[in-house]
Amino acid sequence: MMHQSHRAHAAISRGVDGCPRTHCARNIRDEGERSAFGLPSVTGVLVVDLPAQSALAKAGLRKNDVILSLNGGKTPDTKSLMIASNVRAPFDIRITRNEGGYIIRLTP
Repeated sequence: MMHQSHRAHAAISRGVDGCPRTHCARNIRDEGERSAFGLPSVTGVLVVDLPAQSALAKAGLRKNDVILSLNGGKTPDTKSLMIASNVRAPFDIRITRNEGGYIIRLTP
């Protein structure tokens, strides 16, 4: 796992940093997407858009990353991601990108 640290204001609960919540991320939908992203099951939150100058992008999150967990708690869908992001603390976001696992650390 690769770790990246960056000072960022984690505004996940308002959407994915600068995007309306419904336009930046969505649930993994089916077996085809599960296979395409190399996931073990149909679970996770796909980043579909992310402004290049956003804090999350600067921290290392990219379009087409799949968010699997936040601070160790699984995020099988956008609802669980929004609930998990209500804490005010550093965030460790576990993602998969190109079938590799990464952890991105965000600090407020």
